[in-house]
Amino acid sequence: MDAYHALAVSYDRLTDDVDYRQTVEFYQQILNREGCRPRTAVDLACGTGSVTLLLAQEGIRIIGVDLSEEMLCVAQQKAQELENPPLFVCQDLSRLRLPRGVDLAVCALDSLDYILDPKDCAEAIRRVYQVLNPGGIFIFDVNTPEKLRAMDGQVFLDEDDEVYCVWRGSFDEDTNICSYGMDLFQRDGEVWHRSFEEHQEYAYSATQLVGYLKDAGFTPDKYDFVEPSLNTVITETTYIDYSTSYCDIESAIDNTKTKLLPTKVIRNGQMFIIRDGITYTVLGERL
Repeated sequence: MDAYHALAVSYDRLTDDVDYRQTVEFYQQILNREGCRPRTAVDLACGTGSVTLLLAQEGIRIIGVDLSEEMLCVAQQKAQELENPPLFVCQDLSRLRLPRGVDLAVCALDSLDYILDPKDCAEAIRRVYQVLNPGGIFIFDVNTPEKLRAMDGQVFLDEDDEVYCVWRGSFDEDTNICSYGMDLFQRDGEVWHRSFEEHQEYAYSATQLVGYLKDAGFTPDKYDFVEPSLNTVITETTYIDYSTSYCDIESAIDNTKTKLLPTKVIRNGQMFIIRDGITYTVLGERL
């Protein structure tokens, strides 16, 4: 079964530990720093719309885009009572087209990793650039290759009174893809229904992502360090010029592993945040 089909109705229950409000507050910190006050936005791979709705509640006219009709149905139901409801659209990100330009694009929870063909990922980033208004900002996060490789052979379990989910991870070095088969048991009255979904994520390196951003018009090349809370900059700040050699970004990431600190990359409004070798968060600005 396709990913996020049967899972859609139970997704919010299984991710109730995700603090979406904190995610949006983090976005706001970045926007404040960049002096951006978006009036319009798109939430890419929006899923059940948790981030979309929070941004809409801030008064932003927002479009939610996702490939799963089932997830979008849940999102639409959640948005019914909003005074400023989002527009939800079923689209593949590599074929992204919007009815209007936007000031902000976000893509949360490693959703770009689900694009398994690097050419499609590069095209998705290029299309995001095209839909951004001049000065618009794009923020997204992906899992690091280190995290996805570490999932090989791991088994994860999540449950509550209405749903039981167990999934097993495997990493294929030849394809650079992490796959995890998910067995899902969902209660319907006195009956439990079992379904299976396979989820796959491509392990994009920082070098690849920088290349895609660069090709789309983004050129990051400066680093400094922040504390894991992302709120306080530590006293020692390191700036490294990567204007001539993008491959050195991998070296910078390796250097941060011993510090166990996130890393922020900025140039012309662009930012990487590598959180302890687990997640990259990337910010790009259309100039």
